[in-house]
Amino acid sequence: AWQTDIPGAQPERNVATVFVGTPEGGETREVARLTRGALSGWLDASTLLARGREAAQAEEDILWAYPLDGGERREVARARRMRGQVLSPGGRWLIWYVAGDPEPGANGLWLAETRAGAPPARRLEGRFGAYQWRDAARLVMVPFEPGAPSHRLVELDIETGAERPLTDPARTPLRIANGDWSVSPDGRHV
Repeated sequence: AWQTDIPGAQPERNVATVFVGTPEGGETREVARLTRGALSGWLDASTLLARGREAAQAEEDILWAYPLDGGERREVARARRMRGQVLSPGGRWLIWYVAGDPEPGANGLWLAETRAGAPPARRLEGRFGAYQWRDAARLVMVPFEPGAPSHRLVELDIETGAERPLTDPARTPLRIANGDWSVSPDGRHV
């Protein structure tokens, strides 16, 4: 899957066109036209995830699932100032953050299940910071704690909400800048 944009268009006037095709270059077809949008990734082998707006002047970003079998797109999530969308391995969960929304209750980390008929997105109360998926149901996070002398790593179980510390700042002080960290593909190392 790939996208093309209108060359030289201002962001508020851009329309991304999403295409899908085989690696050999055959069977190429248009999947979507996204006002102020972009391709976000694959939910599974036959469903794309893409972000756009209902109109150029709309304030909310919407994430849609586009089935490649020709079925109707469906909404996965929507929010103003949506940033940092990351799909879990396997595509079941989607996390993102909202910052700077005039409505204080809209700011924070948000989580949505991507399957059809899933409950609405939920805010991860009291949580903010950097995040990466450890596996299909666990996040590794660097909590945003202004004034703390050291960062720390925690694991968050998405299903239960249980948090487990992975580092102890007293024993292993660390500072992470600009997202310069990653979780290994098997989730065993940071």
